[in-house]
Amino acid sequence: MSHDVRPFVFALLSFAAVAVTRAQAPQLTYETDVILGTDPLNSQQFAKYKFGLLAADVRELRRAKLDAARTAYDNRYKEFLAGRGTLDFLIESDGRLLEAERENARDATEHLAALEKYWLHMKVIEEINQARYDAGRVAIQDLAQSQDYRLEAEIWLLQAREKMKKR
Repeated sequence: MSHDVRPFVFALLSFAAVAVTRAQAPQLTYETDVILGTDPLNSQQFAKYKFGLLAADVRELRRAKLDAARTAYDNRYKEFLAGRGTLDFLIESDGRLLEAERENARDATEHLAALEKYWLHMKVIEEINQARYDAGRVAIQDLAQSQDYRLEAEIWLLQAREKMKKR
């Protein structure tokens, strides 16, 4: 009874070649080699980044974050309306917008306004998905997800209003 050992030998040699290649290949990390192109511990560029971070104004960073979140939300909403965007990405970007608006709120009134806007966004998304569901264009889980986020937004809004009344 003779067995053909060629497949076994081929597999063993392939495995050895991969192991040798991995051992010889430099290990790239996203943070260092891909972004900076070099080892950041020896990099003048990294020192410039770090100096810039230490000199940054938190209020300016928060405003920049708000601008970026608005741009992301506005464009994801347009894609969603056109039927090209995904519900998950839209809701996630709206949550990031809410977070940025709350971080930039100067008082409880602005905080409440951010929650009201978020609730309105969730309500509109739910209505769009209800119409799409009724037309057979989206699954029930998309409608249910929209309802879930709208209800969560309502709870947050009502809690914030109650908190303001107590003050």
